[in-house]
Amino acid sequence: MTDTAPHWLDAEEKATWRALTGVLIRLPAALDSQLRRDAGISHFEYQVLAVLTDAGREKAEATAPGHVAEVRRLVFTP
Repeated sequence: MTDTAPHWLDAEEKATWRALTGVLIRLPAALDSQLRRDAGISHFEYQVLAVLTDAGREKAEATAPGHVAEVRRLVFTP
């Protein structure tokens, strides 16, 4: 019969886990703040634009001609 008792984290693992979860909680807000301050866009908007670069952009342009220009107009044109 196998042991079904949970394997709890030791002190070092617990400290590492807490540090990681702290980063995962704080990082999105920090990235969003920096991008809004430095570029005037949100982290979500940055991620969308990042997908549209290189091969992603070419695919988007081929799939929906004019879409990239519309995204640029909506995001960057004041």
